[in-house]
Formats: sequence, C-alpha cells, structure tokens
Amino acid sequence: PSRPTVWAFLGSARLHAGDERGALAALDRAVELGAADATVLRDRGTARSRTGDHVGARADFDRALELDPNDAKTLARRAAVRANLDDPDGAIADSERAMAIDPRLAAAWSGRAFARGKRLKGDDLRLALEDYGRALELDPTSSQTYSHRAGGEAHPPPARRGQLHEGHGAGLPEEQLLAGLR
Repeated sequence: PSRPTVWAFLGSARLHAGDERGALAALDRAVELGAADATVLRDRGTARSRTGDHVGARADFDRALELDPNDAKTLARRAAVRANLDDPDGAIADSERAMAIDPRLAAAWSGRAFARGKRLKGDDLRLALEDYGRALELDPTSSQTYSHRAGGEAHPPPARRGQLHEGHGAGLPEEQLLAGLR
C-alpha cells in the first residue's frame, strides 16, 4: 500500500500485538510516506525503545512532543528512555510533567520511580518505592513495575502483550486489518 495511514495502522496493530520489529518496519514506511503525526512518532519511538534503540526512540519522542507537548503517554515513555540513557534527572522531569497532565497514568509514576532508583540521591530509594506503590495501585497488572520494584529486568505484561486495543482489529489477521483501510 502507498497510503501512509495504512502503514501507520499496521504499525500500531503490530506494536500492540507485541511484534516490535514488524511495527518498526511499518511505522518507518508510514513516516517515509509522510505520516509523521505525534501518535505515529510515539508508536515508532515505543517500538524503537523495545528493540533497544533508545537514542532513536528519544528522537521520535522529542519530535512527537514538539507536535503535542501535553501528551502524557509520550512524556512517560520518553522518561523511561531518558532513564535508560543515564539521564535520571531528565526522566524525573518528564515523569512529573506527565503526572501533572494525567495523575492516574501509572507509567509516569513507575518511570519516576525507575529514574529515582538509577539516580539514588538523598531519599530517592524511599521515594522510588513509594512511586512504585502508587503505580501498582493505578495498574496492579503491570509486571514491568513489579519487576523494576524488585530490581529485576522489565518485561511487558504477558496477559496484555498479545492483545490489541479494542477498535484496533483485535484478533484479525493482517489481511483483514488492511482490507478495512483500502
């Protein structure tokens, strides 16, 4: 397909299904064809982050935030990338901006906790544990938050990893997803 919206939709569907590499290929194509809105860039940044390209993810999140500076999800995702790039102060700032926009966004609380755990100044450890607790109150299914709180490696929640969001073609083969956009 030569329509960027088709590639953006396919990339988003693949991302939500846990196929980060397939998502990245589709989202790259969408951007090449001109679909560079904040959501496409956030999704591509997420795919890049999950495949270990934190520098590329940071660039996509930065561009997405230029287009939509008040997107709490993008801020929370950029916070995680900044923490992984050894910028815990920047990660904390992004997390706090995200929390100011959406105080119920568990990823923002978890991101600040992760960054505090990397920074370890003053009361950071105690505050990180409090933030992890708040994140788990908001999203008790987050295996990533449990893992970070325990000091382990993060993995997406297995129960949600293969599910598509309602309205994104959950359970449909790729051909059917694309057929609805032609």
